[in-house]
Amino acid sequence: LADVRGDATLWAGLSPTAPVDLGAFPYRALLTLSTGELRFAALAGREPAPQTVEVGSAAGVPVAFTARAEGAAWLGVSPAAGQAPSALSVSARASGLPPGQYAGSVQLTPALEGEAPLSIRVSLTIVPSPPRRR
Repeated sequence: LADVRGDATLWAGLSPTAPVDLGAFPYRALLTLSTGELRFAALAGREPAPQTVEVGSAAGVPVAFTARAEGAAWLGVSPAAGQAPSALSVSARASGLPPGQYAGSVQLTPALEGEAPLSIRVSLTIVPSPPRRR
């Protein structure tokens, strides 16, 4: 057999740092969510009930993650870190907000480098309280 290490035509275009084309393998996120959107509604001055989002592991093994509310001071998520499979409690703090529509999101970031974060869109609608009868 010939020694091919010196054959430049065989190794042309190859680099040990070149990215590998995984185009034949569709990307599948390691974390799964029971929903990608939550909607809250409340009367002015009242708090809506928290909602639960199930976080799963598509790989079937535990996957650590962090969770944080983004873009809205009225939005809360608990726990701030966990391991799938588990559940998140998402809450909307409506007190002190005037009637209207509000939007935010909850971001889940897997603890594995290179894994894309997942986002849950959250909306809050506050309607005026009905006038009190005398």
